Amino acid sequence: EYLPPYSPDLNPIEHKWAPAKARRRKPG
Repeated sequence: EYLPPYSPDLNPIEHKWAPAKARRRKPG
């Protein structure tokens, strides 16, 4: 079974937290 590395439709929680994680990686 093939799953794309990033699929917001299959993982809405990860899609929701993606911006927060990216923001946390950036200082300031």
